[in-house]
Amino acid sequence: MAFTATRDLMLPATVTGSWPRPRWYNQNLWGRPLDTAMMDPWFREQFTDAHAVVVSDQARAGLDIVTTGDYHLDEDVAGRSWHHYPLQRWKGLEHEELQTARTRSPLLSYPIGTMLDSIYKTWRWPRVVGKVAHDPKNPLEYAKIWRITQQAAAAAGRPVKFGTCSAQVLAFFLDSHTPEYSLDDKQQLIWDMAGAMNLELRQLAASGCQVIQVEEPTLHFMARYSPEKREFIDFLVDAFNREIEGLDNVEVWIHTCWGNPNMQKVFSDESYANSMAIYLERLKGDVWTIEATENHLKELPLFDAFKNSLPQEDRRRCHQPPDPPGRFPRGHRRTGAPLPQAHPR
Repeated sequence: MAFTATRDLMLPATVTGSWPRPRWYNQNLWGRPLDTAMMDPWFREQFTDAHAVVVSDQARAGLDIVTTGDYHLDEDVAGRSWHHYPLQRWKGLEHEELQTARTRSPLLSYPIGTMLDSIYKTWRWPRVVGKVAHDPKNPLEYAKIWRITQQAAAAAGRPVKFGTCSAQVLAFFLDSHTPEYSLDDKQQLIWDMAGAMNLELRQLAASGCQVIQVEEPTLHFMARYSPEKREFIDFLVDAFNREIEGLDNVEVWIHTCWGNPNMQKVFSDESYANSMAIYLERLKGDVWTIEATENHLKELPLFDAFKNSLPQEDRRRCHQPPDPPGRFPRGHRRTGAPLPQAHPR
């Protein structure tokens, strides 16, 4: 497998996540199609100028790979739009202004009065009321956003990495109010969301994007806190690989952390010990970046056991201190084979 953007780089410098927004960039999409918003001259000027600024900032800082800054996301409470940008645009979801009941997910239960309780009650997740699918009338438009940013980056001669949350991280917080999906069994919902996201990522790749970053597949959470659910973990591997199917000639980055909405630490006993082999050997990606500074790099030695299983080029990278991207064995290839419509139970 050839790396399209970091072939000649030992430790490529880039960023993960949202870049600080200029104070003058105060326009938001709030669920509208990008084409609709771009008819507003105020939004159009701010949106295009902000992407030119974020590219310029990162290029002047010396980054090898620049990003969009996540400037298509709304500036809302504690990064809500990172999750909700796709959810506001897919079919089959009923949003807060129409809700008659709030989500019942136990994952959103925190003591009253805490910052996390305030955040999760404010976010108000949509409910699933029908089959979740891509909506051609209001697509995610990742390809169009990337082209706007790449045009700004052309003068700097840097590739633009486009990042998005993994589809599977969304399903865990959603309630089913339709016979399409079981309330307790998330598999079909995750599978359908992976297909919807894959369509957008294929369009993004077809537009010329060389680096796509998929953020927060939930495998490390499940392997850490529910390791006995082996069949479900195996399913999540299949679902993630479905999500990135067909991204040939694209360098796929996988980013994982443990969550920090509004800089609030969600877990205190996190560990990648149970998920190292899953990420390095079973997911069809090229680069794996992890959150390592909050726990003082204590988990980096977990990579030692995998150094000899990697090609020589990638073993060299694994010896570089600290926090190198984990590379995948070159035996993994993504293909453009048609995807099944339902995951075999």
